[in-house]
Amino acid sequence: MLSISASRGSYPTQRRQRARTAPAIPIESFSPSQRRKLKRGVKVVINVGGRKFITWKDTLRRFPNTLLGNERLSSKFYDENRGEYFIDRDPHLFRYILNYYRSGKLHRSLEDCNESFEEELLFYGIAPHEIHDCCFDEDQEQEQQEAEKKKMAEEATKPVYIPETYFGKFRNYIWRLLEGELENGPGAVIGMGFIYFVGLFIILSIFTTVYETVPCNDGAEACKQRTRILDLIDAVCIGIFTFEFTARFLVCPDYRQFIRTPMNIIDFFSILPFYARIVLQSIVGSNLEALVVLRVLRIVRVFKLSRHSKRLQRFGAAIASCMQDLMSLAFVLLVAVLLFSSFLYFIEQGEVEGMFTSIPDSMWYTVVTMITLGYGDMVPSTIPGQFIGAVCCVSGVILIALPIPIIQEKDIFKKNMLNVYNVDDLRKKIDKMKTGTSEDDNV
Repeated sequence: MLSISASRGSYPTQRRQRARTAPAIPIESFSPSQRRKLKRGVKVVINVGGRKFITWKDTLRRFPNTLLGNERLSSKFYDENRGEYFIDRDPHLFRYILNYYRSGKLHRSLEDCNESFEEELLFYGIAPHEIHDCCFDEDQEQEQQEAEKKKMAEEATKPVYIPETYFGKFRNYIWRLLEGELENGPGAVIGMGFIYFVGLFIILSIFTTVYETVPCNDGAEACKQRTRILDLIDAVCIGIFTFEFTARFLVCPDYRQFIRTPMNIIDFFSILPFYARIVLQSIVGSNLEALVVLRVLRIVRVFKLSRHSKRLQRFGAAIASCMQDLMSLAFVLLVAVLLFSSFLYFIEQGEVEGMFTSIPDSMWYTVVTMITLGYGDMVPSTIPGQFIGAVCCVSGVILIALPIPIIQEKDIFKKNMLNVYNVDDLRKKIDKMKTGTSEDDNV
């Protein structure tokens, strides 16, 4: 594969013709400068998977610890008959590796598989951390996405054990009915009806929680009557929620997975305050401050609406997946609030009585300014203070706008993944392939 020429303009055919007519000149007869010039003119032909690449030997010698840069390691791939190195690897990915020898910077295409590219790097003796920063950040994000894809695929294809008994099949049927996974027969109608029925009581429960805070001015007896009615409605709602949660827990295929599921945890904490309040009232009376906290926790029931809404679940998953980016932005926002509050305090202190009396007091103005609310109860009176306020407002617009494309990108990714790795849809298809019958035929 090695083709040696004294100048870069020589062609292989011309060299072969000269080799037949003239005797070979020993390299020892050349002067040191001529030897260096000769070595610089050494061309290397590398046949990778049937595709030939030509470069200079000095280019490969830039990295002597790699496969191609070390003659001892690369010699086993040399084909003396063809005068070239033959490596049975991916020629497409080799382009980026050869450019690494040429430029000293390792770049890659984001369209290629990350694991395949790393395998090629390890084969050629190049450390994966040599990937340039511009591609390394994208690599990390792609690795996170691949991990999420793998996790969702494992969850979607995870086998569910169903006892081969009538009770086991009936239990699985009730579970799928409560989850709304049935597609055919009366079970599908009953399942969807039950979901809408529970959703109606969720809305009614939220309305009750909100309406009971409205002051009653209709007299003591009317107010007591209203309180009794609201408590009765709340008790009925809790009874339905308790029945749903208990039924789903009893027929679930995997109790451990059921306990770890976030939506089931929300369901549990949505009914816990009601029973905890009854126990505490019977023990210590109704004047306990903890009862107020328990009543506030009832608003958690609003999250129950997201159980059967794929869009809300997708949005929540997008927020969770970009939490690291959001935390970094929150830290930057906190630093900005602290800096602007400090500047405003030292500039505005003593100018107007009751305003900017401390750094924590100045933080209120900084926060409402950065989120472009502009409450108006505090305003700087000096020119430097007004300048700081203007910079604070512009900085807030920039910082608040940054998370939007991040969340949007994650939301699109989650949407695509949910379409591909939808757990319910895949399990329905698997069940159809196994049974070839409708759901109601199994009961």
